[in-house]
Amino acid sequence: MGHQVRDPEVARRYLEYWQQLAGDPHAEQLRGWNDAHPPLREVGQPGISTVFSPRSPLEALEWYAHVLEKARTSVFLTAAFGLNRLFQEVFSQPRPYLRYLLLDTPGKGIDLIVRHPGNQVCVGDLLDQNEIDAWFLRTWHAEQLTGLNKHVQYVHTKYMLVDPLGDSPLLISGSANFSDNSTRNNDENMLIIQGDSRVVDLYLTEFMRLFTHFRFRGTELGAPASSRTGRLISPYLAPDDSWSLPFYEQDSPKQKERLLFA
Repeated sequence: MGHQVRDPEVARRYLEYWQQLAGDPHAEQLRGWNDAHPPLREVGQPGISTVFSPRSPLEALEWYAHVLEKARTSVFLTAAFGLNRLFQEVFSQPRPYLRYLLLDTPGKGIDLIVRHPGNQVCVGDLLDQNEIDAWFLRTWHAEQLTGLNKHVQYVHTKYMLVDPLGDSPLLISGSANFSDNSTRNNDENMLIIQGDSRVVDLYLTEFMRLFTHFRFRGTELGAPASSRTGRLISPYLAPDDSWSLPFYEQDSPKQKERLLFA
C-alpha cells in the first residue's frame, strides 16, 4: 500500500526524515531526532500530521490508544501482529457504539474483547471443506494464499479509523504495526489525517470489504471444520422478513450497525 501526498509541508518532513535514514543510523541515534520532528503535541490537528519512528518513549502509541478511548460513534482497526496491550485495555471496556477489529491471527487477550457485543471482531482465514465449499469448488475454485508472505498471511495493513462517519473523521495509516517495537526500534512512518471525509470514506470502504469477506469465515458455516461447534444455525438467506428482525432489536449490534451506516 502506498500514499500519494501533495501537501508540500508533509513532503518536506518526509524528505528530512529520508535524509536522516540515508546513513542507516542505529535506533538510538534516530530517536532524539524523531521525538522533535515534529513534537507529538502537534499531531492530530486538522489536516495531515506525521509520526516517524523510532522514538524514545511510547508517547505515540499512548496517543493512539487515547484517541481510541475518546471515540464517540465508531472505531475501525486493523492489526497484523495482534493487539497491543494498550489497545486491549481500551477494547476491554464496553462502549455504547461499535468497534470493528480485523486481525491476521487471534493473538493473546482476544477472548476478553469478543465477550463485549459492541466489539465486532474477525480474523483472517480460508474457507474449509464444508457445504459451502462443495458448491464453491464446483462453481469456481478453492481459495488459496499467494505465498508472498510467510509471516503475515491475511491482514498486513495498519490503519485506524475513529468516528469515520462523523463531522471530524480521523485516519491513522502507515507502516507501523501499532506495537512497542515499531514505535521504539523500527524505522516507520505514519500519516494522521484529520477531517478529510473523502480519504476516510475510501479507507472505510476498503475496511468493510475485507471485514465482510473474513466475517463469513467466523460463522458456523464459514468456519473451518475443526472450530465448528456442530450447532445448527439458520440459513444465511431467509424466505421471509425474519432476517431483518435483529436489525430492529433495541441496542443489539445489528441495530447499531444499521443506524451507523444508514
